[in-house]
Amino acid sequence: MKKLIKIKSIDNFRFFEKFRWDVTIDCFDKFNIIYGWNGSGKSTLCDMLFNIEKEKDFEDNQKFQMLFQQEDQASVTMNKTSISLERHRLKVFHQNYVDDLIQQDKVAHIYIIGADEGEAVNEIKELKKDKEIIIEALDKYKELKKEKEESFTSLKRNLAKIIRSSTGYDQGYNVNKVYERYKEITKLIVLDKEELKKITRSVLTEQKKTIPINEKNFVKGNVKEYIQNILKEKPIHRSVERFRKDANLREWAQTGYDIHIQKKTKVCEFCQNIISDEQWIELEEYFNDSLNAFKVKIREAKIKLESYRSNIEKYKNSIPIEDQLYEELGEIFLKRKIEAELLCDKYDQFLAKTISILKRKESLEEEQVLLEELNRVAKNLDFDYSILDNLDKLVKEHNKKSEDFSKSVSDDKKRLENHYIACEAKKIQNFEKSIRKYQEKQKEAEDKLIRMNSEIIELENKVRNSRIPAEKINEDISFILGRSNISFEWKETGYEIKRDDKVATGLSKGEKNALALIYFFNSLKGSDTTPLNESIVILDDPISSFDSNFYYSAIAYIRDKLENVGQAFILTHKFSLYKDMTKMFGNSRRYLLERENGQPVLKKESQFLKDFEDEYTYLFKKVYDFVSHPPSDLREYIPYPNIARRLLEGFLSFKIPEKYQGKDILKRALEMENGECTERVRAIARLLNNQSHLRKVCPNVTVENILDTSQLPGTLKHLLEFIEKHDERHYKSLEKQVQQTL
Repeated sequence: MKKLIKIKSIDNFRFFEKFRWDVTIDCFDKFNIIYGWNGSGKSTLCDMLFNIEKEKDFEDNQKFQMLFQQEDQASVTMNKTSISLERHRLKVFHQNYVDDLIQQDKVAHIYIIGADEGEAVNEIKELKKDKEIIIEALDKYKELKKEKEESFTSLKRNLAKIIRSSTGYDQGYNVNKVYERYKEITKLIVLDKEELKKITRSVLTEQKKTIPINEKNFVKGNVKEYIQNILKEKPIHRSVERFRKDANLREWAQTGYDIHIQKKTKVCEFCQNIISDEQWIELEEYFNDSLNAFKVKIREAKIKLESYRSNIEKYKNSIPIEDQLYEELGEIFLKRKIEAELLCDKYDQFLAKTISILKRKESLEEEQVLLEELNRVAKNLDFDYSILDNLDKLVKEHNKKSEDFSKSVSDDKKRLENHYIACEAKKIQNFEKSIRKYQEKQKEAEDKLIRMNSEIIELENKVRNSRIPAEKINEDISFILGRSNISFEWKETGYEIKRDDKVATGLSKGEKNALALIYFFNSLKGSDTTPLNESIVILDDPISSFDSNFYYSAIAYIRDKLENVGQAFILTHKFSLYKDMTKMFGNSRRYLLERENGQPVLKKESQFLKDFEDEYTYLFKKVYDFVSHPPSDLREYIPYPNIARRLLEGFLSFKIPEKYQGKDILKRALEMENGECTERVRAIARLLNNQSHLRKVCPNVTVENILDTSQLPGTLKHLLEFIEKHDERHYKSLEKQVQQTL
């Protein structure tokens, strides 16, 4: 027979992150006993083996390697893919097995025992219930489906009515037509409030005439630069102080000079005096050709700007009134028209002020002053005529509708239809989904009814063939419990329990555990897939909840049942079971499972476990080593509060004997400290509260003293000091034994 000789590695199965086999320890043999405290990984290891047995899936990153070997043959390493060749040989007994195995029928004194049988019985019950439920469900599904269909029809009828009212469609637009349109529309669009209002008016309006688009010959963006260049020009002329200071005089002199040039006379037309040659030269040098040419340029600029003003006025006067447009466009057109008129006024004012500036330049006013004023006038102008373009767009939209009036109205009707259907689309989808759901449920229920009778017959046959005879259960439980006052009788849906020939209504935890153990070993005998001598049996604390009165009967039962299995593993945290099994299986291999650096580690049996009949010395060594060299990984602290508590209980049990059994540990510790709440007692209080989660401690000790992780080394140091103070010889003896093993 192939034996499991090593678990070479486990990766990422809970806290078995990187477990590796220690090559210094012996390989597994036929009988193997593993001792480990709670939290060391025993149950996790059993869970992994149970998952292998039951063919449960492992996560992608979860891996393991197990080494099997048959005598005189090479060993074979198997992983989660190849383990299928050996998984049927694994038989795991742990607490989950017990919990899943024993179930109570609706009758309080009827128990179903057996994983397969329990599942089958429960399934039969559920199937029979389902027969009644499904028949009721079928009627319910039909009724609900009918209600949904009627509500759906009502929704479609109201929707068709709304669309007819909004679009003017005839009565042919009915329930069926609106649903057809819903399925035809590829993109459902809900209109906003303004758009809906606009299109609703559109479909109800009459055709109107087209409106001509006005030309916009407005001032361009470069006009500012054009005027600036003129203002910067400096015509050649003789500066005359009186003309420079008085613009009116300058204009009057210009007019007079022009009259005298035309008449070719030097006689003053105002006073009839002769203009002297010196005065005439002064006028000619001031009013020369350069200045005249410059004034001509200014006049041309003013004419151009005046033409822009004229164009703006013409455009304003040509803007149509809103009533000329279709009603759905009229309201927004009015808003844009006001904006356009304000824009025209804004640019007209700019042009008027710019013409005024040119006139002042014509009179040769200071250049810098005029440029600054021009910048102020043009400061907020961006020469953007998009407002006017938007106005034209509305006119073009109006014209387009007029030019193809029938198609435009038809399109708007479809948009309205789409809108109202889109508004109800979610409700339509929900109705479709609900109706489809009830149709599917109805079919599923009908299919279940077709299969149900044959399934019930098959399961009932399975129950009859798989049950362990009640006589066998009574025989084994009598051996384990040492009494025959409890018995089981086979009933239709399970086993009836009797105590002293009376119907019993419950099982204790120990009795359930015993029954589970009985079923487990009897089911091994009845396995068709794996002979008993090929089975690999894993027991995780098999008698942890057994009453002490039948403890030895139970381990004798286990010893007897394991004699003929292929290979056995017993994992326990109970030292008594570890020692008793060691004696019963004299040729067994024994191991210690502990945590180091947060990881489970399988080790050789500790010398302190091997040499002593109780665990007290071993507990002392664990606490002593911990205080001497606290682990760097805080996860390794987890079992030590419990270890320390057990050490303290052992010490106090022989220091303060039976008469103090009614007192709790803390009271006994206080007694030894003469009733004083010393630092050692406070440390013990923190330890006990950590273990029992108490919130009431001894006087002068507050909840802040409750143990936390960082306090643990100091707390356990105080515990050792407590033992040393109250029995120094005992402490030194233990310390010597511990140090001899270092």
